[in-house]
Amino acid sequence: MPLDDDTAEEHLEWAKVRALDELRVGGVRQATGLLMSDLIKHSATVPTIEFMQQMYSVLRKWEQSGDSRWVRRWIEDLALQDDTADRIPGANMPNFWLYDPSGKLSMVVRRYVERRSMSPVDVAVMRAYLRQWINGDWHNCALLDALRTKVAEIRTRQDITDWLIMAEGQGIDPL
Repeated sequence: MPLDDDTAEEHLEWAKVRALDELRVGGVRQATGLLMSDLIKHSATVPTIEFMQQMYSVLRKWEQSGDSRWVRRWIEDLALQDDTADRIPGANMPNFWLYDPSGKLSMVVRRYVERRSMSPVDVAVMRAYLRQWINGDWHNCALLDALRTKVAEIRTRQDITDWLIMAEGQGIDPL
């Protein structure tokens, strides 16, 4: 087991190899559990909250699609970021609304889900959220370009609903 004597890069590569091996034989939950367990064994690769959010998004995508390639790609793409020293931010996955630190996005999403009235500002907040969501790393999405174009056209609650139906048809569920 690598310890802090290894560099963060060496430790990360070791953890990724083990997780990918486990993905092949044990499955997604076992692989991500092993990855988390291994990452906390080195002080410079302890997962951040952002990493946890991204892992959650990847696991949701896997649960929706049943395709473990999402998880494999995410593990393969894990890298240390220069601007955070030795912290692992994770792959380029979108931020989930539930983790918005301000709480404003959470209120807007709840208003939408509960079918309460939404102001033009609420619609703009939702459009911004959906834009960052669809600009994440989505693969095997036939309508990705259309979704990225259409998100800019959202002006009403009905536009949000129409966009979400289109996205969910592609296995993309930001809510």
